[in-house]
Amino acid sequence: MKILLDSCVWGKARGELESAGHDVVWTGDSPKDPGDEEILACARSEGRVLVTLDKDFCELAVLHGASHCGIVRLADISARQQAAVCQRVLGAHGPEPASGAIVTAEAGRLRIRLPCAAHGQRILFSPTRSWHEARKSDQFLAHAAKPPADGEPRPSLRVPRACATGQPS
Repeated sequence: MKILLDSCVWGKARGELESAGHDVVWTGDSPKDPGDEEILACARSEGRVLVTLDKDFCELAVLHGASHCGIVRLADISARQQAAVCQRVLGAHGPEPASGAIVTAEAGRLRIRLPCAAHGQRILFSPTRSWHEARKSDQFLAHAAKPPADGEPRPSLRVPRACATGQPS
């Protein structure tokens, strides 16, 4: 997988992720910090999932509609654990971040915000899921996609305002 590590991610995480077979670029190699907007645009143009500790990227994507190829935010993860946690997230949920999801990994918790479907398509969205729920994402989406049998309750799906209305939330 193609990854762009933000400069706030421990530099040695790069080598560990490369050893696992990922194509990794670290913004810490740049002579100066280009800024969040430029980093996110660079990740998008190169088709890279952005890995960061900074929640500003998530705000750019969600509140301002900045285009991206996926964001993995490592929240309160120690420097020496960042590569291992990133590898676990990408190994278990690689298709979700690579499809434009925003994943927040915390100790004992994983939140996944899936991208909105294009207008006119069925919207399947689960903005926050626990580790347990995230591991069952395929079953959740398969169950949510099938029409309910008579008398069977429909699974509860929360849809962000941007998906429902086409307007940023």
